[in-house]
Amino acid sequence: MVVAESDTMAPTRPATQAAARAPRGELYRSRGGHYDVYEGGMDHSDVLRVELEFLTRHARSARRTSS
Repeated sequence: MVVAESDTMAPTRPATQAAARAPRGELYRSRGGHYDVYEGGMDHSDVLRVELEFLTRHARSARRTSS
């Protein structure tokens, strides 16, 4: 889950609580506000990196369990 530290549109507390309860959940606290995770935003490249790392790890574990 990605949560923008300075988000004024989506409250961060419910998101952080949900991430803490998720069995394999991971939380990334991005710099900036709500739109800074998108292209042109101050944390866009870091968010992409974190998301790709997450997907790569979980795709590998899914392939191992399906074999």
